[in-house]
Amino acid sequence: MLDIIIITYNARDKLKKCLKSVDRYTKGMSHLLTIVNNNSTDGTLEFLENYKKDNVRIIDTSKNLGFS
Repeated sequence: MLDIIIITYNARDKLKKCLKSVDRYTKGMSHLLTIVNNNSTDGTLEFLENYKKDNVRIIDTSKNLGFS
């Protein structure tokens, strides 16, 4: 099983491209995708609420915790 973690902050458009790439390259593979929204203010959380899939876990932080 493949685990993928994406951390994002105010990069909704780049996140969309990244998720398309993940979908393309993991097609047919068993994987768990975790997306950490680092308190974005650009509509990222709203986008992620509509993106939900069975293998996707979304973590929304209450403040920007940084990328690592």
